[in-house]
Amino acid sequence: MIIDFDGTITTRDADVVIAEAVLGARHHRFIDQLLTEYEQLRITTAEYFQRYLERLGLPPAGFVSHARRVSLRPGLDELITWCASAHIDVHVASEGLDIYIAPILAAAGVSNLPLTCNVARWNGVRYHVTGALDGKSCDRCLTCKGELTRRLKAAGRKVALVGNGASDLCGARHADLVIARDSLADHCRREHIAQVEWSTFEHVREAFEDFERNARRQPSKL
Repeated sequence: MIIDFDGTITTRDADVVIAEAVLGARHHRFIDQLLTEYEQLRITTAEYFQRYLERLGLPPAGFVSHARRVSLRPGLDELITWCASAHIDVHVASEGLDIYIAPILAAAGVSNLPLTCNVARWNGVRYHVTGALDGKSCDRCLTCKGELTRRLKAAGRKVALVGNGASDLCGARHADLVIARDSLADHCRREHIAQVEWSTFEHVREAFEDFERNARRQPSKL
């Protein structure tokens, strides 16, 4: 299972929560416009974070400090435990930044999950953002979930993708099972990608179980 971080594992996008804490009431027009452009596929991840990081002007320690404000979606521990019992590997993949994702996962006690996300390096003045060391970019993403999905499938794996936003669309185009909400669900409908919509992690587990039952019912191909 590839599971998104911002807005999927977290109840709200961590970068937005941090922007609110740093910029206060001044954030609304800036971050809302930036998110709209990104979710409507009008700007790339690189463009998004260039503008985001320049506006915040926050060093890495500041991101770690503000990460404690980010809440996780209820039921994550139960989903991870169920996946382990069902022999389903869980891989966190995100177009977000390691400087806030890693401390949030560590605080939640789930830092042992494989994590593929963008890397932000600070030189004391500004950031340089690159894709994950174990990932590849595309014409829109720095760390493309489509590439990760294709790589796992090429290794003979069935891949389910759980997500909520535009950054998950590349992965959804190639996944065997798409569990979607919010703008990802809208993009899937637009592109006629089969999906199961969810609102809780219990729904995610049920989608897995239904997928497995339906797979067992399929006639064998000679």
